[in-house]
Amino acid sequence: MVPDAYAPSFKIHAKGMALFSGVARFLQNLKNEHPDAITLAINCGLALPVKDFTELEELLIKEKAQFEVGICILFASVFVLFIIVD
Repeated sequence: MVPDAYAPSFKIHAKGMALFSGVARFLQNLKNEHPDAITLAINCGLALPVKDFTELEELLIKEKAQFEVGICILFASVFVLFIIVD
């Protein structure tokens, strides 16, 4: 019964990790094809929350870590509910 209770959480985790991997691949491709894109955008007057790709990649890593913490909390909540109900 425990694996069934965790199934939705595992699916959410898998989809989230796939999303973060896709964004990371997209950023890497963009960085490889247009390494000066962010600098050019800033020089053209666009207000961006980052100065370069490295800063953007660091933000993605932090967001991924926060997502994983949230998933751990979700797993723990499901486990506690399973114990209470059982």
